[in-house]
Order: sequence, then C-alpha cells, then structure tokens
Amino acid sequence: MLKKWGLASILLIAVLAAIHFFVGWQTLLAPWLELSFVQVAGILTLVLLTYALRATRLYFYFSPETPRAFLMSVRLMMIHNAWNNFLPMRTGEVAFPVLMKRYFDISMERSVPGLLWFRVLDLHALLLFALIALGDLWLPLPALLVVVALWLSVPIVLYWGAGKAETQLALKDGKIASLLHKLVAGLPTNSYQLCSSWFWTLLNWAVKLLVFAWVLGFFVELPLLQALLGVIGGDLSSVLPIHGVAGFGTFEAGVMAGLFAFEIDTKAILAGAINLHLLVLGSSLIGAGLAFLIRHKES
Repeated sequence: MLKKWGLASILLIAVLAAIHFFVGWQTLLAPWLELSFVQVAGILTLVLLTYALRATRLYFYFSPETPRAFLMSVRLMMIHNAWNNFLPMRTGEVAFPVLMKRYFDISMERSVPGLLWFRVLDLHALLLFALIALGDLWLPLPALLVVVALWLSVPIVLYWGAGKAETQLALKDGKIASLLHKLVAGLPTNSYQLCSSWFWTLLNWAVKLLVFAWVLGFFVELPLLQALLGVIGGDLSSVLPIHGVAGFGTFEAGVMAGLFAFEIDTKAILAGAINLHLLVLGSSLIGAGLAFLIRHKES
C-alpha cells in the first residue's frame, strides 16, 4: 500500500512539474477567463445533473430499502464521488458500503455487490460509447451496428449467468460457496433492477461524456468524436491499478492516450486534460459541499 501511495505521489509531482515547465500556470488557466459566468454556471449545473442521475440509479436499485429517501441517495452519492475522485487506487470506494450502512442500514453483503454491479455497468457504458466513437471514425455502418448490438447484449448475459450461478451456489456447502452466493445474490434479481440500473447508467454517461467533450473543446480545438475519445480515455484511467492522488497523472495520461492516434499538439492536449481534470475535482468539491446541506433524515 505504501508503494502505491508513493507512486501516486510521484505522479502528482510529475504533473505539477509538467505544468510548470512545459505549459505554465498562466497559459493553463487563461481559457477559464474567457468563459462567462453563465457558461461556467451552466457547465457546473450539467455536471451536478450527472450526480443526480447516478443518485437516481442508486435510489431505484436499492428502492425496497430506501423508501422516500431520494435526497439521502443524492447526499451519499456526492460524498462517495468526492472520496473516489480525491483518493488514489480507488480507495474511495470503501466509503460506499460505510455510507449505505450509516444512512440506510443496508449491510455490506447487500451494498458491495450492488456497487460491483454499478461498476460493471459503468465500464460497459464507457466501452459502448468508445465503440460508437471509434466505429463512426473507422467502421462502415453495418459493421458498427453489429458490434454495438453484440456489446449491448453483455449485461443481459451477465444477468442470466448470475441467476444460474446463484441457483448452483445455493446447493453447495462451504465458506467460499456461501460467500460467492451472497455476492451473486446482491446482483440484479429481476428484470426491473436490470433495466432500471442499465437505463440510468447509459443516460448518466451519455450526458457526462457529452458535457465533458464540450468542455474539452473549450481548451483544445477538436471534433466532437475525438473529444469524446479523449474524455473516455480519462475516465477509463480510473480502473488502472495505479491511480494518482486525486487522479493526477493517470487522468491526463488517459486523455492523451485517447487522442494518441490524432495529430494534435501534445502541449495543447496536456493543458486541456488538466483543465478538464480541474473541472472534475472542482465539481466534486462543490457536490460534497452541497451534500452536507441535505439533512441526515428525510421526513
């Protein structure tokens, strides 16, 4: 763990050094001064909307245990999001089962599989939009439609497989079988949970990626599809085993990797990636601040 924290800290120092020596702080932040108050407010509002969409997914997925508690779902999601964005190596994920127990008295056996399912759907959605963006650039439409259709079937196959696995595990004895059974039992148990969590995931990522691609276009002159690939690369960086403090280093590398195949000035991409990352972190802090305005219990 100490080695990972050390590597994460090195990544942070490397990014700060790159800004200072290759971009310059004044050059980096100058584009923000060209945006009007209305534009900045609009961007933040749209980002906060994605938080509400994620909270809606959580609310409906756990709805039997969270009656009339949508605002608490929003509070939990925004606090969890801030922890995730600022702590390295996905250690912020630990906050989710802790907060679920505190706010809704939902056990770890129920919340952890639910979080795992959310992360599977998040990765599926990210790769889906990556396929669409890449396919539109390099595949004929019929081939693209086939690839997208096959990829869209993945959550259904996983849902079906989980149901079969739960039935088989229920017949087995032993600690490992019991643990696996509890894990699988926390995954979607009916088509409503599957479709609801899938729908809200796709809607959230569609809004989030379009907003971030639009914002990236403020800092780097890019066609929309290319900007989408850069944003997707930045978000995919969060699944790496080494994740910088507050994502610094890995997020920027992900954005640059997403745009690697295009002839774009490296310095411009780096500046755009850092500014986009600052938006992610800034909106996380604002969201966490707003979360503490929500009372612990709703009437």
